[in-house]
Amino acid sequence: MVTIKDIAREAGVSVTSVSRVLNDRGYLSDDLKNSVYEAMEKLNYLPNEMARSLQRKKTSVIGLIIPDVAHPFFSQWTKVIEQEAFKRGYKILLCNSDHDAVKEQEYVDMLQASRVDGLIFASHTQDIRHFEMLAQPVLAFERDLGPQIPRITSDHHSGGKMAIEHLYGKGCRSILIAGGHSDLKIAGEDRYSGAIHALEDLGVHYEWIHGDYNTLKLEVLREKIIHHLQAAERQFDGIFAGSDVIAGMAVQIAKEKGLLVPDDIKITGYDGAELSIYMPCTITTILQPIDEMARTSVTLLIDQIENPDKRSKSPEPFKVKLRQGMTT
Repeated sequence: MVTIKDIAREAGVSVTSVSRVLNDRGYLSDDLKNSVYEAMEKLNYLPNEMARSLQRKKTSVIGLIIPDVAHPFFSQWTKVIEQEAFKRGYKILLCNSDHDAVKEQEYVDMLQASRVDGLIFASHTQDIRHFEMLAQPVLAFERDLGPQIPRITSDHHSGGKMAIEHLYGKGCRSILIAGGHSDLKIAGEDRYSGAIHALEDLGVHYEWIHGDYNTLKLEVLREKIIHHLQAAERQFDGIFAGSDVIAGMAVQIAKEKGLLVPDDIKITGYDGAELSIYMPCTITTILQPIDEMARTSVTLLIDQIENPDKRSKSPEPFKVKLRQGMTT
């Protein structure tokens, strides 16, 4: 096994000098650094790519923080992020925060210490202060981290409005909204404001039960849906689910209660992740252009990494569209 002493002997420098080069500490001449890097490559102390990364102070690694790796939307989005980054010569370091702000902070600290070249942040936590002092370029996904940080989002307000107008057009006059978080300020929450504006404009009776984006807590939302379907003074004939996962759960609940979908109750979802087409019945849903959003995320971040003096602008919100399924 090659050791640091072997590198020092090959480079003709001291072990201390090699250690300083590896840790980038103190003043180091270019001749010294180059001698150490060449010795590392010759002895295969590190993979050639890593040795070159140290030399140019570039890791070709992008950090990616997501709230829930199990969620179909983020699974598909992450897959395309990785594929697109790999095409551009970058690797992905994936961090799953589980909607935990403390865990997320630890990941941010780790990514900064690891000297990733940039960071894509898709958090659902409230605290964004730890991003203000980051040296690396940052791209926000579905969050507003301030005017200096570009973000990617869909036109969720239009999406929520579109879902309600579709249900109304199918004859629904009492609609249950399932999902969302009353205190969470992310772009995705705009689907609910869009839905409510449409409901109020149309004069449709509705109730909204808040849920949680965390798939581990879906059981709580499930119980709320069951309670509302049983206890409502006015029978619901439509459900707007904040995600396809929730929509699929609502379909199952309706069947358990002896309700026919879409005859007795109609259900629309949101997201349109690839996995949703493999559900027992294809859900009517609002499609987000997930793959396009992922590719654009990578393009914008790499543009910041490779052109540090250029300020990237946030693109316009991506358009969404309705996909007719079997649930309406």
